[in-house]
Amino acid sequence: MAQHTQKVLVIEDDHMLSRLIAKALMAAGLSVLEAANGKVGIELARRKRPDCILLDVIMPKVDGVTVMHEIRKTPAGKRIPIIYWTNVPKTELMSSVAQGTVHYMSKANHSLQELVRTVVSLVAKG
Repeated sequence: MAQHTQKVLVIEDDHMLSRLIAKALMAAGLSVLEAANGKVGIELARRKRPDCILLDVIMPKVDGVTVMHEIRKTPAGKRIPIIYWTNVPKTELMSSVAQGTVHYMSKANHSLQELVRTVVSLVAKG
């Protein structure tokens, strides 16, 4: 029986950063999907049902908060761990984070290794 590889959806408009994150996650044994904007991210989340989503907040087309709300509208989307990976201050995202449905990690204050450890931990719980 084939083992399910955990899928992580990275929704990030900075292509270089997205590729760097994707490589680190793949090195940790995860499968990675990438979306360069929120609109594509919503479509991929609905079609591919990732096990975790890394979500930037300030993006073209659809911002990260709107993406999170759209994903949470579906039963499957309610169960996916979402990590805001952003430099937007946590205080501006408190309504999402306070609900316990979204995790917050600051790009400026957390390393790529910390991000990968958090993702691996979240998908292991799923």
